[in-house]
Amino acid sequence: MQTNLDRIGILAGSGDIPIYFARKASQQGIKLVSIGFSDEIRDGLAEFSEQSYSIGVGQAGKIMKTLQQNHVKDLLILGKVDKSIVYKLQKFDLKALKFLKNIMTHEDKVLLLGVIHEFEKEGFSILNQKDFLSDIFPQK
Repeated sequence: MQTNLDRIGILAGSGDIPIYFARKASQQGIKLVSIGFSDEIRDGLAEFSEQSYSIGVGQAGKIMKTLQQNHVKDLLILGKVDKSIVYKLQKFDLKALKFLKNIMTHEDKVLLLGVIHEFEKEGFSILNQKDFLSDIFPQK
């Protein structure tokens, strides 16, 4: 993992990949601000992060505000977020409701691309997972 970024924000779903990345980044001196979508995810990332938060997936405004307060411009989205969360009754803030209005779909790829687009509209740069985790992606 080669980077000249000094601070990266992580939006982390479940699974091993967010912690794997956080450990590697921490070993290379990259400062991380992590947002886990549950307390368990936050706790797993805390030891590798400068700051670690647990914020619900439906709280897009709070997520963006937290990243901005921590001077995060570059963002990596890692881990699994079960899309059924989006379709179940959940506490959504106004920003998340606006996202969903624009990207309501049942297709994972379209949903993810819509989320990426919304973060980019707010000035965040979404980093490519393959640039940081090429050692675990299968070669073509």
